[in-house]
Amino acid sequence: MRWQRLLGLKQRWGVGLVILLCLGLLTACNGEGSPTAPEPPRAGELPIASFLCQLDRQTRTFAGPIYAEQPQAAICNPGRLTPAAAQKMMDRLNFLRLLHKLPPVKLNPEFLEAAQQAALLQVANGALSHQPPPSWRCFTPAGEAGARFSNLAIGPILELNGPDPGQVLARQVDIYFAEPGRENFVDVGHRRWNLYPQYAQGAYGIVFDPRAGRVTQANANWIFGFDESVPDPEFIAFPERDGYLYRLEGFSGQPLSAYRWSFSVPSRGGLSDLSQAQIRITDTLTGEAVPVWDIRVGDPAFGLETLTYSVGSIQPNRPYFFEISGIRLKGGPPRTYRYTTTLYDCDPQAGPRPAALTEGLGIPPRWLWREDPLNFRRFSP
Repeated sequence: MRWQRLLGLKQRWGVGLVILLCLGLLTACNGEGSPTAPEPPRAGELPIASFLCQLDRQTRTFAGPIYAEQPQAAICNPGRLTPAAAQKMMDRLNFLRLLHKLPPVKLNPEFLEAAQQAALLQVANGALSHQPPPSWRCFTPAGEAGARFSNLAIGPILELNGPDPGQVLARQVDIYFAEPGRENFVDVGHRRWNLYPQYAQGAYGIVFDPRAGRVTQANANWIFGFDESVPDPEFIAFPERDGYLYRLEGFSGQPLSAYRWSFSVPSRGGLSDLSQAQIRITDTLTGEAVPVWDIRVGDPAFGLETLTYSVGSIQPNRPYFFEISGIRLKGGPPRTYRYTTTLYDCDPQAGPRPAALTEGLGIPPRWLWREDPLNFRRFSP
């Protein structure tokens, strides 16, 4: 009920947003409604930003233990997350979905157990696979299913044994939105699964192995728990319309513009043509265009059909206007989508910016029920 209430608030953000921006700019709008000074507001000066930043901090703050039983990869014990830690990761996911006006995902205990077994498999074998063979150490049918139906991440990028448990848990979720690594540069498939509108039940399993000299950390994010009765939105943008985070948790302090952006459209009952799409982004305070390059069409095997692209420098706490044109839905005429968003920097950072992360994720799972429908139905809610 709480997430439904917050979802309703987010859906109302767009109404009167321009008025709020003018108020936040402290009379920067003159009588003709044009800006007179290109000075962005501080994030906390706008009610939208204050609400967004409050939820951001709440969903990356955690004081309790992560494990009820510590994993022991040497003896093939996956360990057990505390219920609070398992739910905290779902809360973080649901907050990010809220920014996209998407319904929450419910924690499924069966999926959680399988995801924990899957994370153990990756750690115990020092490799990442969605189809681990029975010859792998610590192989179990539940672990195999977890690997098959989950996003997977492996390596020190996760910092599972970091000093801040809230940051540790938030990073397990945010990594799939940031999509670091060349393997996912075009497709951003992990993000697309997490933003799939019909994603209804899931879990995150996390395991680390403290033995020296090993790949010590892995995450399995069970994705294939869908409710196909959930309606599709008009589109899903990353970053989404109205307001979004300027940076995700932990990733080298990089702003969102360091990673690929994306734009997804539903196409139930037929394919859409995104090959002729064009993207324009304009700084609404200065009227200057933001550089956009390397527009690609992602592999349709992951979630909704999606465009991905790279952008130039984006300043925090100021509005940008998006125009995405030339998309044909199910053979129809070209469509144009227009919206405005602002990236709010909830926790500004000083000092030089480190390089963006370039590793940690493999290829996400594909629409596996097309290959194995019986197995998919077995693990659907």
